[in-house]
Amino acid sequence: MSDKIKVVCQSTAEREQETRELFEACVPYLDKGIGLVNAIMIVKDIPYRHFYNMAWYKEVKAYAESQGYETRKIGGQGGLKPYARVHK
Repeated sequence: MSDKIKVVCQSTAEREQETRELFEACVPYLDKGIGLVNAIMIVKDIPYRHFYNMAWYKEVKAYAESQGYETRKIGGQGGLKPYARVHK
């Protein structure tokens, strides 16, 4: 009987590179007004959105915000508007 546990070792630089690559793949969708979660679902071809509490998603979200994209709360609804490029 063998264990089904897979250990993945990844350096910080590799993780940051993976974050940048995923963000860059999402940019065309973000620029069309599609939200980050939906853009990731398209890019990664995953049919569910239960990843928004995962660390890698939070890193992509933080990176998107550092690149001039932001989220804004919709009044009273608690949802998020699609990402929009912030022009300064």
